[in-house]
Amino acid sequence: MGFILHPEQTLPPKDQTTRLALAKHFRAESWNVPFRLVVLGTLVVLFKLEGGTSWPILWGLLTLALELAAFLFTLPPRRNLNHIENIEKHRLIVDISWVFLVLFWTVGPVLFYFEGTEATRLTSILALTASGMTIAHHPSRFFAASYISSAIPAFCIIWLSWLGIDVLYGKIQFAVAIMVAGNIFILAFITRQSSATFFQGQIRQAELIADLKAARDEAESRRMEAEELARTKADFIAVMSHEVRTPLNGVLAMADSLTHSPLTEAQKRQVQTIHNSGSILLSVVRDVLDLSRSDAGKLSVRSESVDLQALFSPGLDLWWDRAQELGLGFSIKSAPDVPRYIRCDETRLLQILFNLLANALKFTPDGEIRLEVSRTSLPTGGGLLFRICDTGIGIAPEDQNRIFGRFAQVETHAARRHDGTGLGLAITKELVSLLGGEIGVESSIGSGSVFYFTIALEQIGEEHLHLLPVDGSKRPAPSPERSEPAPEKASPALEQTTDETSYSFLVADDNPINLRVMEAILACYGGSINCVENGVQAVEALSKDDHYDLVFMDMRMPVMDGLEAMRRIRATEGGHNIPIIALTANANQSDEAACLKAGADAYLTKPIDTQVLYALVKRLLKPSEKATIPHQTGA
Repeated sequence: MGFILHPEQTLPPKDQTTRLALAKHFRAESWNVPFRLVVLGTLVVLFKLEGGTSWPILWGLLTLALELAAFLFTLPPRRNLNHIENIEKHRLIVDISWVFLVLFWTVGPVLFYFEGTEATRLTSILALTASGMTIAHHPSRFFAASYISSAIPAFCIIWLSWLGIDVLYGKIQFAVAIMVAGNIFILAFITRQSSATFFQGQIRQAELIADLKAARDEAESRRMEAEELARTKADFIAVMSHEVRTPLNGVLAMADSLTHSPLTEAQKRQVQTIHNSGSILLSVVRDVLDLSRSDAGKLSVRSESVDLQALFSPGLDLWWDRAQELGLGFSIKSAPDVPRYIRCDETRLLQILFNLLANALKFTPDGEIRLEVSRTSLPTGGGLLFRICDTGIGIAPEDQNRIFGRFAQVETHAARRHDGTGLGLAITKELVSLLGGEIGVESSIGSGSVFYFTIALEQIGEEHLHLLPVDGSKRPAPSPERSEPAPEKASPALEQTTDETSYSFLVADDNPINLRVMEAILACYGGSINCVENGVQAVEALSKDDHYDLVFMDMRMPVMDGLEAMRRIRATEGGHNIPIIALTANANQSDEAACLKAGADAYLTKPIDTQVLYALVKRLLKPSEKATIPHQTGA
């Protein structure tokens, strides 16, 4: 039976040596006992035939009984050697039993020697020699028992040879006996030393296994602690993001509403400062939230059909407007072989483009910004190459390797001219990696920068991209005078409906600020706005009056949350036809999926972008039944 020291057992070296020695003894016994029983039977028959007496049978039976008793006595510990206690006691029992068994094995040949014939004496000496060599080479011997067990047959050989020293060849026989006894002791010594070396190697191996297991357990424990810490941090940041987004919703929406109110020029500048500051704070919140998701392994992408034509126009019209306001040129150009329809994560792709375009606008005081799209090859197959080129201040070569790190900024001194958290490019790099591509930069001081990234391409259909509506050549040239204000956009609040028919809205939100924000945003439509504080009240309001044109439902509310409320509304007969827009300060894709599954027609995150909200209202309401809806304008 083999023996393996379990790594979880922490034993002193002496106990380890004893266990290993016992294990080797038991393993040897498992093979040697059957062989010894065959030898025992052979000797009994031989002694009986040569001597003619009955004592060999008695000796054989007693020796056989001792062999079986020793085997059965050691059977329980050999089956559970790793968990036995008082290991030294077991070692002593094994040593004593083996020495006692060796004595019984030696008794037979010694008695046979005295049968009186030359053949019996020679047979006895040979039997003792074979027994002694076997005992000396037995790997189970250790410490004093090794030499005591070997000394018993060696002593018998020398003693019996001495008794016949006066007979013919007696001296030669005695000399041979001395050499045999010496060989027995030398073999016992060599076996003992090799066993000790083997045991020490096994002990060291067991200690290394124990150390490795301890290191593995510690590393696993630290990994679990790190993951738990990352999850806790992500949950904390998600909660804080939700709590920050709620007041930001009030700040940005009210500032947007004030922008289109009759104000003096000084007041407009003040309101615009409030709106810009809130937008910067919202960008910081988004960056920190994305960073926490990345640390927790929760950044994910989804595969969906993307129309690049729609993604670039009107998706990037906002950046053309911002470039116009700064007096910069802006153009988007694509190679002829760029497909129009691809499969990708549209939200993540837009986020990458927004971050890089915002970075270009930030560091380009004059000149132009270009977005170029072309096909390329990736190790995994085809891909798209995006290049954002600007004529800005440029980046020094020594700074280009670190700008994609977290919190890395080219200007790190206290007098730096450009604000930012240094997270945008780090998050962009991780998003590009999720889309199966790489990102890099080419730049020099004073010569502008070219940020480029690739994404894996999965083309849908054969139609190619056509960018005439977005191409800078089709836009009016930017004003050469930076001081000339951009044309002011019309506000939905100032638009008039074409008839006296108005809309009826139901808004469910437990936060009073959000309710006031929604009242201000929807005031341009006229009609009635009914505000409730939880899902139960929303369901009851719809059960009493099913003539609402549109429902705005917050996800997180007391008593009954928005998801359950939407499910109950959709379960009613009249609830199937009422458009519902889900609102939440949580910016997770899983939340969007949960809202759509619960029955929402659309999903908006807070702070609410009024342009997006008006576009959704225009799409979801039925113009044929109501008055004309305000145009998609606003802040």
